[in-house]
Amino acid sequence: MNSSLSLRKNPIALAVAAMAWIVLICFVSYLYVFDHVSLLPYLVDDSFFYLQSAKMFVQLGVPSLDGVAQTNGFHPLWFLIVAALTYMWTGFLHIHVVQITLHISALLLLFKLSLRVQDTINPYYLLILLICYPPLLITSFNNLETSIFIFLMAINLMVFASSSFDRRLDYFTQGVLFGLLFLARTDSVFFTLAFSVAIVARTGLHRRVFGFSLFGVVGALIVIAPYLLLNLSSFGGILQSSGKTFLLFEQAYQSFHGSPHAVWTRRIAAFGDFIWRLMGERLGVHPSLFYSTWMAVGWILFRGRSCDGGKIVLTVWLAFSAYLAMLCGSNAFRLVWREWYSTPFYLMFIFNIGALLTLLDSVVRPWFGRIALVVVVTLAWFTSGSIVRNGLWPLQKIALRDLALLTSSFPPGSRIGYTDAGIAAYYSPHLKITNLDGAANNEVQPFIARGRLFDYISSRGIDDFVSGRPWHWRNWLMGFGSGFQYAHRGGGLHHVLKTNEEVVANYYRSSIGIADFDFERWLGAGWSYPVPRRDPSVDGAWSSPSYSEPPTAEFLRDGVWTDGSEAHIYLPIARNVNYEMSLMMKSAPMIEGGVPVQIYVADRLVLDAKVTAVSEWSPLKVRIQGQPSGLMTEVTLKIGKTANPNKLGLSKDARDLGLNIESISLRKMDDVD
Repeated sequence: MNSSLSLRKNPIALAVAAMAWIVLICFVSYLYVFDHVSLLPYLVDDSFFYLQSAKMFVQLGVPSLDGVAQTNGFHPLWFLIVAALTYMWTGFLHIHVVQITLHISALLLLFKLSLRVQDTINPYYLLILLICYPPLLITSFNNLETSIFIFLMAINLMVFASSSFDRRLDYFTQGVLFGLLFLARTDSVFFTLAFSVAIVARTGLHRRVFGFSLFGVVGALIVIAPYLLLNLSSFGGILQSSGKTFLLFEQAYQSFHGSPHAVWTRRIAAFGDFIWRLMGERLGVHPSLFYSTWMAVGWILFRGRSCDGGKIVLTVWLAFSAYLAMLCGSNAFRLVWREWYSTPFYLMFIFNIGALLTLLDSVVRPWFGRIALVVVVTLAWFTSGSIVRNGLWPLQKIALRDLALLTSSFPPGSRIGYTDAGIAAYYSPHLKITNLDGAANNEVQPFIARGRLFDYISSRGIDDFVSGRPWHWRNWLMGFGSGFQYAHRGGGLHHVLKTNEEVVANYYRSSIGIADFDFERWLGAGWSYPVPRRDPSVDGAWSSPSYSEPPTAEFLRDGVWTDGSEAHIYLPIARNVNYEMSLMMKSAPMIEGGVPVQIYVADRLVLDAKVTAVSEWSPLKVRIQGQPSGLMTEVTLKIGKTANPNKLGLSKDARDLGLNIESISLRKMDDVD
């Protein structure tokens, strides 16, 4: 191991890195200034969560996408950097410059680290691969935390490789660096776990190692404790709530269909998908190439462990491999693997390729590895170079056009619910864009967990909503009946953006009854269901006061009752269209003379009637005019008389029963001029 080499003694490496820095800065600056729309395919919607939340943080002092609902759906270190840069200047070109600088600096640190193990990997091979590998290249200006993450990872690796870990200061320093890496990306806790074990493997289980480790723990806690405590006090948990979003979707979906056990089946399927299909897509090669190079290099390092520096290289490689394995398991558990999660896998793949090219130099000819390097870089650009030309998210290019069309009818100050709301919020400062998918709006997650997203929309006074992603299979999530689902026409942002008016028009539903599995989606507060077959104390996704699992059609035939003096129905009503609503109802049989009921539509009394307990169902018919603002119409039933079977000595049923409902029907009347 030759530790005397430094960057100053390698001007070629500095020149190559400087050239890469200049090219990237010029490329991004040109797009930002002269062709701004063409820059958007390189920026996922999450990057605009950072930008908009940081802007709100600078203006209001709280991290929030819309200035109302607080969020912790970000990685804190990059968020603070973005917030500081937003405070200094408007726009985000300067943020790109900082990110690119961090990225190139990280690559130079990895180059410097490789100077210590030149027998294992040619440092120049590594540097060229790091700079020229397309999937890693475009992470340098994605406005996400990727660059600060790999920068701190490189520092962690350098300190780990150079420390002897025979002093308390070594452990404290490594602990501080582990903490900073955690703040850069919270899932780097797996990096900390893997390399903590590696430290023990290097030093052995001597009696001082546990005492010394406490200094490492103290160093890490000094850095991360304020963030964890802030999360705990503000959001009820120590980590980002947004990390639960995809899992909440799946749990609520499976629970709604009576198959909660399927969540683990999905996790297993996701793990298989992640380690094979997605691995190949992210790396731009067949996944077998990644695993074959990984195994080959592992075998080479194991055989060379007795050489100078061989043991430390093998230790780092094994710890990093364990870290990647834990990442796969974590992502599968959470059912999500976004493109930028793959950066550590890029680094491992590049190292393995560089090590094999170096081996070619020593085994075949000194210049053979250089030829192979040119071939590898050429093939990498052939297989994945399109992402440099077109970006990973090409449909973002038309996002601004769609955004202008969708929001043109909304007056300034309107509160709009949005899925994938980052870009909409950033480029629509005249509107209040509220995120509905849970990523940058933690307060919506309980509603997602219960499958009652429109309860949140209603409670927050949101004027209208649009969809930024093809959630066509999540119609249950959107609320009251499958009539409230998003049209799906092939995927992609511009195909699926639908306002409520268009959704209702496409999926108008004339009638829904208690035998329909989604009948409960049309009902709000004030309704009661049969006693569940399971213990209602079970902590499930369903918060109805009467059951802890979603009702089946057979379950509901036992009766759906109003429980108390008021109940609510939510109807998907298109704009400016008149409907006649029929409610098939009867009263509780123990109530003599029937039940008086007043029906209000949008807080306006439209019917004053009485429902009896006759054998035939009594239809209550109400004329409803579609509201100019669209979205949905709330129907309120005010019940004048209730009966408690338990108090009457008729049964153990303690509900205050009033009206029993069989079905809800809607009939279009005429278009309003």
